[in-house]
Amino acid sequence: MQEQTDTGRWKRSPFLSRRFVIGSSAAFVILAANALLTYRTIDNLVETSRAVETSLRVIEDLKDIQNSVVGAETGLRSYILSGESKRLVQAHEFLAAPHCRSRRCARARKPFRTGRSRSSRPTR
Repeated sequence: MQEQTDTGRWKRSPFLSRRFVIGSSAAFVILAANALLTYRTIDNLVETSRAVETSLRVIEDLKDIQNSVVGAETGLRSYILSGESKRLVQAHEFLAAPHCRSRRCARARKPFRTGRSRSSRPTR
């Protein structure tokens, strides 16, 4: 049983005072909210990091495709100017080169078909 003081009030335990309980509860609520916000922030950072990695892979693939197209275009121009079928083969081989590793580039590796016979070569 609690004792009364000289003024008639109840003696309070110094460890479980009302102010201590309210202050501790408020601190716990703030700590829990901070933990929740930290978790959400870390989750967003991980998601953003994955998106950046995907974007960098796409950029790298696009650069590979661009390089392959430039090489193939050069080979095709050489074929058009010279009429030598080995130039056409070189253009096709450029698309099959190891630097061309993207899926789009792999689809472009199908052999070229000109539809021309040897007699219809361009003149030099």
